[in-house]
Amino acid sequence: MLLFSSGCTRLGPTPALTGVPITPAQRPSFELQGGVVPGYYLSTTVQDEHESAALPQLLALLEPDELIHVPGLYVAARTAGEPETGAALEPLVGYRTFVDADERFSVMGVGFFAYATGEEQFASFSALRGGVEAGLDARVTPVSRYLELHANLGANLTGLDADGSYCVGVDRLGGVDCPDDPAQRSLVTASASGFYPSGHAGLTLELGRHLKNFFHGARIGVDFAGGTMPTLQGGRQQGSTWYGAAGLALTLGVGASSRRMAERVSAP
Repeated sequence: MLLFSSGCTRLGPTPALTGVPITPAQRPSFELQGGVVPGYYLSTTVQDEHESAALPQLLALLEPDELIHVPGLYVAARTAGEPETGAALEPLVGYRTFVDADERFSVMGVGFFAYATGEEQFASFSALRGGVEAGLDARVTPVSRYLELHANLGANLTGLDADGSYCVGVDRLGGVDCPDDPAQRSLVTASASGFYPSGHAGLTLELGRHLKNFFHGARIGVDFAGGTMPTLQGGRQQGSTWYGAAGLALTLGVGASSRRMAERVSAP
């Protein structure tokens, strides 16, 4: 059962994008990312004001590359949101590759799935979430061992199926924090489902990505996202509304020292 809560209670973190870097590693690589991603909490879908959020995220990614003879294929896992808000471990599987001989443009596709539950202040939730994301990255500056600027665009489609209960105010429409006194609690059950699109754009600084050693570089990326979220009143789904948010993340990569086509890269 999904219990949406409101006010200061936050439940059901729902990210607007995966945050996976689009540029392929081109060698066996492990990447670790920390930061915040744009999104929202399911608890805000029952409030009068539907707010966006910057969700803390940890992501780990493995790109085996030539070890499995499928360059660009990767697997990953992430958590978005705080544990007390119902953050879940979410597996991802995707593919990323360059689309031109100069390696200026790269594309990515990824699928994801998660099951999450949580409870706070007499509110609780459970939800299934899954979807797909596509992205395009363009290198803006010349190839460099030390510093490159990239721009990216992406689109995400998330399917959601959630059920639960939450406390309402005297009008029995908008959600409120549940009072401690059971006699004063007015609970309604609710469900929300559908497909919710989002889009994002951002800039990334690539630091030391082309060095010929175990360090595969650092990425500092900022993303801006906008999308739709469900809305509920009095326990009934009323459609969807728009939201927008921003995120910032740092990604570090390590792995094999060799790099295919490394001779193309020269210091500026």
